[in-house]
Amino acid sequence: MSKSTNMLSILWLLREGRRMTAQQLADELEIHIRTVYRCIDSLCASGVPIVAESGPNGGYRILDHFAESPLLFDMEEQKALVQASTFAREAGYPFGEALGRAIDKLKRYTNEEQLDRIERHMDAFSVIHPPVEVRQRETLRALEEAASHGRSVKMEYDKGKGEAPVARIFDPYGIVHWKGAWYTVGFCCLRGQLRSFRADRIVRLEPAERRFERPDGFSAKEHLLRELLPDALDADEVTLVRLRGDERVLDLLGQHWLFAHTVVERGDGHAAYQIGTSSLQKYVPYFLLPYGKALTIVEPDFLIERMADLCGELADHYGEMKNKTGTEAECRPGKEGETMGKFAMYGKLKAHPGQGEALAAILLEAAEQAETTEGCELYIVNVAEDDPDTIWVTELWRDAAAHEASLRDEETLAMIMRAKPLIAGVEPVKLRPLGGKGYR
Repeated sequence: MSKSTNMLSILWLLREGRRMTAQQLADELEIHIRTVYRCIDSLCASGVPIVAESGPNGGYRILDHFAESPLLFDMEEQKALVQASTFAREAGYPFGEALGRAIDKLKRYTNEEQLDRIERHMDAFSVIHPPVEVRQRETLRALEEAASHGRSVKMEYDKGKGEAPVARIFDPYGIVHWKGAWYTVGFCCLRGQLRSFRADRIVRLEPAERRFERPDGFSAKEHLLRELLPDALDADEVTLVRLRGDERVLDLLGQHWLFAHTVVERGDGHAAYQIGTSSLQKYVPYFLLPYGKALTIVEPDFLIERMADLCGELADHYGEMKNKTGTEAECRPGKEGETMGKFAMYGKLKAHPGQGEALAAILLEAAEQAETTEGCELYIVNVAEDDPDTIWVTELWRDAAAHEASLRDEETLAMIMRAKPLIAGVEPVKLRPLGGKGYR
């Protein structure tokens, strides 16, 4: 047996609580007594509290508190565990307290050198994620417990449309974390069908008397993906899509869940996908648009035509905006010798039902980018108090030209394409700022 196997065997024998001499250990494991001494020395060096007691009933034993210690992990495993715990906590993992105790236990049973390395790995690793409220964590814990025990729940759910919450009996099959939000998937007795619900919109949750059995082989993740983007993965009619591009671009595209799930061929500089025809016409053009000229569509022809039409629509849209902005700039009064002054705009964006938070997240990315955008002096994202699907954006620019230039930026265009499928309507209001606090 290898040394690590011998060490683990000795550890398990001593964890049973009895004292054993080196000879007894050697006989039990059928190894030489000198091997036992070497393994004991290595276990002690790794932080295991083994003590040797002399006398007729003496021998080696492990201190009692070590009985609850975790299994032995090497340094790479320890690093992976503590960094994975950071991911889980920041994403709102509902059992964060238990996770914290596990990591504390891992730290407690390491030696000084190992603890220092763990702390350095934790300090070198960070995750930025919107905070999850305590109430939502409690909801997630209750849903996970109900799902694992097959117990139905009474749930009141707010659709986010200003209507009164609706009560229903719900069989939670699982919880899913997707794009910064938590969902629960299961059978809704009110509608009589499988449904998914946003955890942050659950107003009230309590156990019900009813019990259920989750269908064999059911995947909450797969159901959610199919519900959020229907006909993309298992449509009756599918189309083969062939793309060419740089390996790095194809790798990046492969990180998108749709392309990752539908890839049927991947070679040097090319890839093929089987995608539902309906989704290919509705959604895929917007997914491909941010890649610009970095990707070449080999087939199908109708996707090439749709991309050309979409780019033409964008060119017309921004061409009209450019002409309108230029006309307004000529008429706008300014200081002597100036042809244009500051440019301001309010934008009211109405998201499709339930998509307000996702749209706001993209706009907040745009706000972060605006920190380094030439000519942008103010970019504030607001949400209507009475309607989470109505987003207001307040913008102030050095001049209209700076605003126009920002719309030609590749990252901005990519964000627009990501946001467009979420938007039901836009009401821009262009303004001529006169002055006030914050006006420079």
